[in-house]
Amino acid sequence: MKNEFLCRTIFPYAQAKVCTHWRNVLSLEPTFWTRIIVSRIANEYTPPKLLQQYLQWTRNLVIDVYVGNIRNEHIYPDEGTLIERYTEILLPHIHRCRTIDYEVRYSTTLPALSRLLPTISWNLIYLRLKSEETYDEHRIGQKQPPGTEGPRLWVMPVEEDIALHELILDGRNFILACQIRPDLVKNVLGKITINNYRPQLFVNKNEPTFTTRDALRVLEANENASHLRLENLEFTRLPADTVLANLNHMPNLQLANVGYGFMNQLFHEASWGHHATITFEACTFNESTPIPHCSSAILRRVEEAEIRYFLTQWIGTELAFEDCPGLIDQDILMHAELNPTLRCLMIDDCERITLGALRLLVEGLTMDTLSIGGAKDTMTQEAAGYFQNNLHRFEWRPAVPSAAADKTCLADSPAIDFPDSSILLNESLEGSFELEALVNPELVDPSLSIARGLIVDWPSEPKAGLDQILGTEFVQKEGGDWAISSMEHEEAPGPLEEDMILEEDDLVNLDDFLNFA
Repeated sequence: MKNEFLCRTIFPYAQAKVCTHWRNVLSLEPTFWTRIIVSRIANEYTPPKLLQQYLQWTRNLVIDVYVGNIRNEHIYPDEGTLIERYTEILLPHIHRCRTIDYEVRYSTTLPALSRLLPTISWNLIYLRLKSEETYDEHRIGQKQPPGTEGPRLWVMPVEEDIALHELILDGRNFILACQIRPDLVKNVLGKITINNYRPQLFVNKNEPTFTTRDALRVLEANENASHLRLENLEFTRLPADTVLANLNHMPNLQLANVGYGFMNQLFHEASWGHHATITFEACTFNESTPIPHCSSAILRRVEEAEIRYFLTQWIGTELAFEDCPGLIDQDILMHAELNPTLRCLMIDDCERITLGALRLLVEGLTMDTLSIGGAKDTMTQEAAGYFQNNLHRFEWRPAVPSAAADKTCLADSPAIDFPDSSILLNESLEGSFELEALVNPELVDPSLSIARGLIVDWPSEPKAGLDQILGTEFVQKEGGDWAISSMEHEEAPGPLEEDMILEEDDLVNLDDFLNFA
């Protein structure tokens, strides 16, 4: 699971460790501590007593709380006991939380939502209860985790509406939300994620079963969410309902690591908009899986047999494949015959696709966009000219580009070389720029995913290119100095000085920044 807090010098936690005096001074300013990070900084365990101190130092300000599972295994042999202790300390302060963000390994160790709901307030914007796996095998005998006992379905004691920007829940807590506060799901304005649930783990014979149909009825009531992600999930299945849940208003659906049983129920029970984008990540299909016709589909890490079935069923205009080694030329050519409406095809890291098949595809369809990444074939100048003349947009990024391949797919324009910097860019055929070389690759932070062959837009101002390469936006100040406007990461991609963390509006020298990136 991605950790947002990789840097060990996050303010004010690192500074508070310098000495007792520094810590005492920092504790006097409550605004320093409104972002509370507990056992989430890389390899740093936070004792529960320290969490109590952080909460005291914030006085009564609104807070953002991030709880992780890094622990002292001699004191807390399993993550459940540590998470339980953190939750007990946090409960009296829930009403002040703008962000509640747990990140643990097992969904069974997450706090039960029924413990948090009674005291949440309109301050809450982000509620994320995230886990990597469904259950801890050492706790699997516990069929009904603590705090899940509660009212039956559709009890809704609502005193004030909570409009979340993002809601991430494991399946067990999603069911609790539907039972106790379905308005919490109904009023989400941004992204909803539900993951890691198997009904056989939490079945209680005294409680009604929760079905896929029940989940869809609650989601149907939300008319504002922009994304729905369902991951490693399965609810109790019943015969399909004749009345479909209407999810035509949901623009983005992501399915990850779900089997054909759940997908069959999902697509038989709900209608999805033709303008939606649906992502299938490590999913399985069978001959009974109804593939909805949507404008855009993305297949990520899908096996060869599933790819073939999907392509015989799906009709749409935009199709993308990512990391699908089973995809072959015959698949896309067969699909082109079945789906003449295809206008955009994007393929990344599917090495069996050849240049010849792509040319046949463009000859047979009226296409606008073709984007290929990780290709093994070598692009020739003649082929590049053909695709440029017959497509509105064309991109070709070789898997292992050689110096010769770079010269054949790049225009004869001079390279842009930042003096004494770590990167060298060449202008491509379309006027964008391609990373040609890393002068000092050991200086480049690998977490930024900078690699040869990366295509970046490069308008007249160099700051726009730097945005996309380094994840950092620059603005030019009066007098010609440059300052950091925003960053994609909590910490700067690279310090200019030892242990220095860049903040917004810090003045920087661009060449120095690149040298240290």
